[in-house]
Amino acid sequence: MKTISLRTLDTNYTYLLVHENKAWVIDPGEAEPVQSWLKENDIDVVGFLLTHYHPDHVGGVMAMRTPDHVVLGADPFDFPYEKLEHDQMYALFDDVSLRAISLPGHTLGAMGYLIGDQFFTGDVLFGGGAGRIFEGTVKQMLMSLNRIKALDPNTKLYFGHEYTQANLGFAQHVMPDNEAVVKRMGEQAGVPQLLSVELATNPFLRLDDPKLQAAIKGYAQADALDEAAMLGVLRTWKNKYDAGER
Repeated sequence: MKTISLRTLDTNYTYLLVHENKAWVIDPGEAEPVQSWLKENDIDVVGFLLTHYHPDHVGGVMAMRTPDHVVLGADPFDFPYEKLEHDQMYALFDDVSLRAISLPGHTLGAMGYLIGDQFFTGDVLFGGGAGRIFEGTVKQMLMSLNRIKALDPNTKLYFGHEYTQANLGFAQHVMPDNEAVVKRMGEQAGVPQLLSVELATNPFLRLDDPKLQAAIKGYAQADALDEAAMLGVLRTWKNKYDAGER
């Protein structure tokens, strides 16, 4: 099996898992670029893997799906689908299976997919950052990020959007002494990225770093914060940073 990355819409990634002349499509935000690639390479769609229900991740499904296609996910979608449960295994091809990992926080039904040494994060984790908490709680998002942290450090991560350089600007802002962040800022952004790199440079995966903890507590003007509270403060800090508040 090989993994094809396509840029869709503005910042989105859509992925195709290709085996011989068949493919599963992950998060088709729009149909046209995917259909063009499939036609050009003479590949047929088996089904769709959806990380969550936001339109920029499922917008191409209705234009592409037929009654023969399987649609997998966990959020409440507006079309027929098979609901996956946390830790469920599902055979994609004869010798390739996925493990579904529930990642609530961005949405309540957000799901990540572990396929061999590859993990598809949806909008829960990005290069150098993490997704906003729209429906879940901070504690749920922390649980989800910890589930990703628990994967093998050599796992190859495939994100839902390309936000790496902007995220690393914030990472440097809150972790000014982190040399790995500076090094990464000078490198080409893209997918896949190793989990080990995220563990070294992504503040949302480094809440156990004493220097970052001190920065978060200083920003919040609070001495006693548990890990969930620190994640909440970091998320608020990032939102304000993105809005131009330094």
